[in-house]
Order: sequence, then C-alpha cells, then structure tokens
Amino acid sequence: MINALKNERIFLIVIALFKCLPTFALDTYSPAIPEIASFFLVNQPAVLKTFTSYYLGFALGILIWGTLSDIYGRKPILQVGAILYVISSILCPLSNSLNELVLARFGQGLGDAACATVAIAILRDCYSGSKLLKTMSNIGSFAMLAPIIAPVIGTTIMSITRQWQYIFHFLTIYGVILLIFSQLMSETLELKNRSEGLWHGFRQYLLHSKNHTFMLFTFSVAMICAAELSFVSASAIIYMKIFQLTKWQYAMYFALNGLIIIFANQVTKKLVDLMDAVSITRLAILFAFLNLLIAYLILKFVILNLSIFIIAMCLSTFFLSICANTTGTMCLQSVKESFGTAIAIKNFLAVFCAGIANYIVTKFTYSHITTSLILMQVILLIIASLIILPKLSKTDKLRMSS
Repeated sequence: MINALKNERIFLIVIALFKCLPTFALDTYSPAIPEIASFFLVNQPAVLKTFTSYYLGFALGILIWGTLSDIYGRKPILQVGAILYVISSILCPLSNSLNELVLARFGQGLGDAACATVAIAILRDCYSGSKLLKTMSNIGSFAMLAPIIAPVIGTTIMSITRQWQYIFHFLTIYGVILLIFSQLMSETLELKNRSEGLWHGFRQYLLHSKNHTFMLFTFSVAMICAAELSFVSASAIIYMKIFQLTKWQYAMYFALNGLIIIFANQVTKKLVDLMDAVSITRLAILFAFLNLLIAYLILKFVILNLSIFIIAMCLSTFFLSICANTTGTMCLQSVKESFGTAIAIKNFLAVFCAGIANYIVTKFTYSHITTSLILMQVILLIIASLIILPKLSKTDKLRMSS
C-alpha cells in the first residue's frame, strides 16, 4: 500500500481521492449538459439519462464489488474498477450518439463503485477503534469538499475549451492517476480474513433481507436520498435553462448546496446531544415537507422566482440531509452482524432509487421541470414518511416501556 512508502498522509489523500471519484464523475459533468444536448441534437432533460445510467451502474457495482473484495482481496478489485473507469471515461467523449454515451456512463458508474467501496474497506483493514473513527471523519470532511470543487472545475474546463469532451479527458486523467496508485498499493486483507465464497456473501444478503426493521429503514433512506439526488441532476437545467444563469453562477449556487450539506452534518452532531434520533427525524421530515409544499404552491401558482427556488432547495437539502443522517444511523443500528453487507444493501437501494427518480426527471418538460421536481420530492418524502413514521412510533413505545 502507499504506507509501504512510509507516508500515511499520502495514503489517506489517495483513499480520499478514490472516495471522491463518484462526486467528480457527476458534478464536474453537470455544467456541460447544454453543450452535450446541442452536440447530440436532443433536449437537455434527455441528457439526464446519462446520470440515470451512471446511478444504475454504480448501484449494481455496490452489490458486487464489496463481496468480491472480501473473497479475492482489495487490490485486484480496486485495479479492475480503476481500469473499467478509465476505459469508460475514454469512451465517453468518443460517443457518436447519446445512447453510446449512456452506455459508457454505465461503465463509469460500475467502475466508480469498486473504487469508492473498496477504498473504505481498505480503511477498515488498516485501522480500528478510535483511530478508524477519526480517520473516517477526516476522509468524510475531505469528501464534502468535492461537491463544491467539482462544478467549478467543470465550469473552468468549459470556459476554456468550449467542448464537453474535455471534461471526460480530465476524468480520464483522474482515473489514470488512481490506477497508478492502485498498482503501488499492497494487499490489506489477509488470506485468513477473507470470505468463504460467493454463496457465503449471498447468504448474508438473504439474512438482511429478512430483517424487516432494517429493510424499512433502508427503503426510507432510499426515498430521502432519491429526493436529494434528483435535484443534483436537474439543477444544471433549472439554473441555466429556466433561470438563464451563467455557468459560473450555476457553479456558485451548486457549491452552496455542498456547503448546506456540511452545515447539516454539523447541526446533526449538535442535535443528538439535545434529543433522540427519533425526535430529530420527525422534526426534519415535518419541516422538509412544509418547506417543499409551500415552495411548490408559490412557484406553481404565484411566481416562478429564482430566489424563492434557491431558498427552498437550500432548506430542502438541509432537512433531507438531517433525515438521511438519522435514518441511516437507525438503519445500521438495527443490524447485529455483517455490517459491510448491510451498508452495501443500504447504498444500493439509495443509488438505485436515485437513478429511477432521475429517469423520471428526464420526462419533465422545460416549462414544468422546476415545479415537477419539487412535487416529486414531496411525493418521495411522503413515501419515506409512510414507511418510517409507524416504525418510529413503535420505537417510542418500546423506549417508554423500558
């Protein structure tokens, strides 16, 4: 591993770069949506199919790469994922049709999933206890910068080159650098700690699927994440096409969304010292619902205003992030063993549902995409509430009885 070079700092930076790869693959690419639509002679919502295919590839990869790395080791799976990502990134700018780009983006997502999933598994191999917790926190803080930096990089590339293909050249270089680092890394999972085989991994998936509490929380997390990520994919069209902002203005407002997520994470840490996760979740769901409902009514029936939309999306991101944090924690607390598989299931459903929500966004018309997006977020939040609130009520009763 990089620690073979006796430099832990470089090792952790490399792990963070692997972890940030999916964010760069999505957010660096967003500012180029208008140019891609013009290049393939399609409307801009159609380009969002490339986000859908990426999400689906990433979701599938989450399920398979983690299990395979437990069986065959971290290094070979990391290398395969990096190679697949680089090849797909090379193919993206060579696409002659939107469908070819959609397929290449699926390969990107599939490769990215290996890089992001195995990178975290490597941390678990190398650290434990408080050291692991501190390291994961530092990696998470570093990763939070990616949604802020990525659209700025994409906008800079487009401003200089005026060609969307150069964004994928940048992503290819990113992937090649990570591929080189993956070659320098040594294996971190000892033979004695590896899984027995594919059947053992499959049994763990079956085991968790029978845990009704875990699955209920998992589906609620998936709906919340789908609501969050549907805005991420549609934001470029709404800001640049509907509200006629420049790419730099879009990058600024998208970066604001990243800052809101960081702020929400810090607020969640403070709230858990004041109240329990159940109460926090209820309040966050309530405020998120009221915010989205009011925003929908104003933007639909009163005025389609940029400031109102920005405020609504900031508040939505804030409350949905808190919901995702608390429900995600309760989801994993309902599991007693095989945490890696449980995390894989949770992340798979979250990304898969985000892909489906993103596909629905591609069907929206320009004139209604802003309000339709908010309405879809409302519906997803209602579904999450119907799934999770009865379970939270039972949790309250059990706590009171004890």
